[in-house]
Amino acid sequence: MGEMVILAEAMLLALEPIEKELKDGVAPLMKICSVCEEKKELCEYYIDKRLAKCMARCKKCFISKKKKIKVKAIIKICKRCGMEKSVTEFYFRKNSKGQLNSHCIDCCIKYKQEYRTVNNDKEQEKRRKTKEENKIKRALIKESNKELNKEKIELKKQHTRELGKKYREEHRDELAQYQKEYREANKEEISKDKNEYNKNRKKNDPAYKLRCYISSSIGGALRKQGSSKQGKSCLDFLPFTKEELKAYIEKQFEPWMNWENRGIYRLETWNDNDQSTWKWQLDHVIPHSDFPYTSMEDDNFQKCWALSNLRPYSAKLNSIDGATRIRHKKKDQNAL
Repeated sequence: MGEMVILAEAMLLALEPIEKELKDGVAPLMKICSVCEEKKELCEYYIDKRLAKCMARCKKCFISKKKKIKVKAIIKICKRCGMEKSVTEFYFRKNSKGQLNSHCIDCCIKYKQEYRTVNNDKEQEKRRKTKEENKIKRALIKESNKELNKEKIELKKQHTRELGKKYREEHRDELAQYQKEYREANKEEISKDKNEYNKNRKKNDPAYKLRCYISSSIGGALRKQGSSKQGKSCLDFLPFTKEELKAYIEKQFEPWMNWENRGIYRLETWNDNDQSTWKWQLDHVIPHSDFPYTSMEDDNFQKCWALSNLRPYSAKLNSIDGATRIRHKKKDQNAL
């Protein structure tokens, strides 16, 4: 508001000499126009409100110049098709402010279509590179945002977990009933997915494959004694972890052994002269059957599954030992 008052006062001060001369009957002040170079009265000029004084051009020159600019801006000739078109039919240039492109919109579209037809492979490669670059940029931005908002993300996750836990507690019976009905309705599909998951994980995770074999072996031994694992995990009772067992077995590998050739003995594929056909198995130095146990808390269970009693052993020799019971006979002879 204060700036407007100052501007009005300045304009009044600029007009005071003209008004005084007109009242006194004196000839008005004159000013030379910068365009037509004619000497004209000050009333023939517009007042520049910003500078609070008369403009350099007279009113006539100012209007004619303005009209010329307008006429010039309405029509433009396209350099490609040579047609006169309205400025609304031209794109603005990317690198210059307010300047129009030399080609009209129709010519630009036609040119782009022709270029893409001729250079289709190049355009596809360009789009692919741009897509990959943008993918990397988005990943970097996401990672940087993740680091910046680490605490916020963690709080959000914790809040989500708490809400989920609260919901499950409040709707325990409903969820149990829904899961039961879902399992019964999709039994075959669930079994298929589970088997596929186990198959893939056993293929890529040797420690998990060993764990599955040990769990199955323990379950079989307990059933022979009329017992079971009672829904408990064998990992809670074994004197080692999966990783410790894997490292221990690897140390005892013979040169031909690896995690890919663990398996069972097959007479039709085994060739004594070709090590690529050989297989090995996880074996008990003192046979498993010599340590009967009815629970995973028994002393015999710990002795049977001690690391010192486990080894990687040729599948063929293990099969022969099982059939002839050589190790059992040695024990019986020692007992006598």
